[in-house]
Amino acid sequence: MWVRITVNTELIIQAIEVAMDSHPHPECPQVIPPMDALIGERLGKGWRKTINEHLGGTKGCTHLRELLSNIATAAFQSIPGALFDPDDNKPPLYLGTCKSWDFDGPVVMRVYPKFYKWKPTQS
Repeated sequence: MWVRITVNTELIIQAIEVAMDSHPHPECPQVIPPMDALIGERLGKGWRKTINEHLGGTKGCTHLRELLSNIATAAFQSIPGALFDPDDNKPPLYLGTCKSWDFDGPVVMRVYPKFYKWKPTQS
């Protein structure tokens, strides 16, 4: 099973693609068309509630809802420029959260040089 969403810079879903290459029951693919209900919705606060409103219970699939629950994090990390004020003296929240965004790594050195080797100030 897989889900692909396309979002704009405001994290509003523009398109959604769903596939069930394998599924436990022949009826399972019937939940794919209702996934379009998420088009126009915004990833962010209340995302899980949005998923449940549109695809909860028998309207959707437990497996696909689980995939959707975590897709917001991936989206936030995939469009960093849209979610970060470059004049801010604080690093984007996703820095330091994975190998690519390591403060001591080459990606941060290239993309956000002012935060390369950054350490939080003690308060």
